[in-house]
Amino acid sequence: MNNIDFEFKYDDDTNYEVNFHRWYRANCIEREMFKEEKLAVSVARNIFSKQWGFKQIQEKVFVS
Repeated sequence: MNNIDFEFKYDDDTNYEVNFHRWYRANCIEREMFKEEKLAVSVARNIFSKQWGFKQIQEKVFVS
């Protein structure tokens, strides 16, 4: 792969649902590129929910 950035960037100006759908679409594309099975939406929601929660905690703990 040629310097492809797979890090998801949260859009703080949009809500949780919009970010989830953006992340899930990107995750599906990434998995397709690597010939991996797509995540079921329920599994994807669980993973994203954990990531979103960690992000919220970091913003509260690491305030500059």
